[in-house]
Amino acid sequence: MNVTVTSAYSTILKRHIAVLISIMFGRSGDHYAAHFCTLLEGIGYKEYNEFETKFPGNICDFSLGEKAGWEKAVRSTFKIDADVEIQLENSYKCCAVHFQRSVTRVKSSHSLVPRHKLEDFEHKINILLCKDSNRTDAERFYKTVEEIRKDFPLLKDWIN
Repeated sequence: MNVTVTSAYSTILKRHIAVLISIMFGRSGDHYAAHFCTLLEGIGYKEYNEFETKFPGNICDFSLGEKAGWEKAVRSTFKIDADVEIQLENSYKCCAVHFQRSVTRVKSSHSLVPRHKLEDFEHKINILLCKDSNRTDAERFYKTVEEIRKDFPLLKDWIN
């Protein structure tokens, strides 16, 4: 079980406030799609064009489940077929800060990242974030994700 929160900045309160809180029993694209469909339906855009021009954007971590859920929700809300290409770059952004916070939480649980493997885990994360001395291309990125799955089996769902 996990809690997913979407917040928005209030110009009246001058701070971020929760606008949608979901209790979810998984982290798949379908789980996140249910959350994001509720969000998009609540906002009330009638057409995809209106959404594209007015929606301020959604910032998430690097979860493939979240990204897949976002696309499913957009397609479902605006009745866009799977074979129609849509551009999500303006409405969905990944945030290194969100990801780094998630990394910090994971690292603090020594059942997930044993102390003797902490340095190796941090090195792999630095590769994903392009913080090591070598350029991270797509092949190296996915290879590193696979290494994390293999070396830290309890993190398979997290890294997905």
